[in-house]
Amino acid sequence: MLKPRVILPLLLLVFLSNAVVHAQTLLRGQVLDSDGEQLIGVSIKVLKNGQFLRGAITDFEGNYRIPVDPGVYTLEFNYAGFSTLLVRDVVLEPGKIQFLTTTLQADATPIPYCPYYNPPLIDMSPGNTGLTLLKYQLRRTQ
Repeated sequence: MLKPRVILPLLLLVFLSNAVVHAQTLLRGQVLDSDGEQLIGVSIKVLKNGQFLRGAITDFEGNYRIPVDPGVYTLEFNYAGFSTLLVRDVVLEPGKIQFLTTTLQADATPIPYCPYYNPPLIDMSPGNTGLTLLKYQLRRTQ
């Protein structure tokens, strides 16, 4: 019969070898704009069959690291003011580090602007007695 001090290291070895067999691979990369500048805070989603699996945000140098299981994935890159980028059929092999540097293009969609909104300069809540004046009303009284 095996002694307890022999059984414990064997069990530990079995659990660790199981973790190595199911080892994840690492997806690393950098996200740049069209001028080659690093983008901070880009959202990266790892999708498999349209389902979200993991995500990450780029750091101050535009770098990201995502540990995932080996397989074929779609990556989605999102950043405010830039077009969303989908990278399909990214193959991640077991035990390898996959590097993927991507470039996002600025979105040409203009930001809506409403030139007719005049916020009140003095706004009194309805419970108080008071008056709300707009800029052009103040100019007329002078």
